[in-house]
Amino acid sequence: MNTSHRQARMTPLDRAEMIRRIIGKGRPAADAAVGFDISARTARTWRARWRTADIAGLAKRSPRLPSTVDGAAAFRRASGARLRRACR
Repeated sequence: MNTSHRQARMTPLDRAEMIRRIIGKGRPAADAAVGFDISARTARTWRARWRTADIAGLAKRSPRLPSTVDGAAAFRRASGARLRRACR
């Protein structure tokens, strides 16, 4: 759980410590953020993720958007296949 990309300011363990300070010690998110050199908004984001998913919410996430299941990609693949067959 302690892996992170090389430019990340905080590891999941750092995030857990920050949450412990916010929730456990009752410190405001803005005060805890100063100690970790992040913005108050980022601290509130991690607090919200912890509240919704507990410790799993502090793990790294993919920056990619979730894929949509609208059929557009399948339609494009099928259209491409039709065109390749037609242009042989």
